[in-house]
Amino acid sequence: MDDKSGRLKKKRGVTRTSVTKICKAIETELTKTDVNVDALEEMLEQLAVESNELKNLDSLIEEFVSDDKLEKEVKEVAEYTQKIITWKFRATKKIRERTKNFDSLNVPKFRL
Repeated sequence: MDDKSGRLKKKRGVTRTSVTKICKAIETELTKTDVNVDALEEMLEQLAVESNELKNLDSLIEEFVSDDKLEKEVKEVAEYTQKIITWKFRATKKIRERTKNFDSLNVPKFRL
């Protein structure tokens, strides 16, 4: 592993840790009885940024991966991709449910 690939892998490690923390935060928020939609939306935005960074790093690192380690690398990338997709889907679904429930309330309209 040369210096450049080592630096990229360290950076990816930090990004993967960040993705895991955000996913755990989403999971925690979704277990609450009164889910904070604003917090979920903020976490989804953070997840999108980290996901893009991770995708870029994965592409750069792939150039340095030897053929014998490629399968392992692809599996790890797929695991993180699945994790991101799963928690993004679950959070988005909960936001839609909460927004739909809020919109269906009959709140009296008034004028000022």
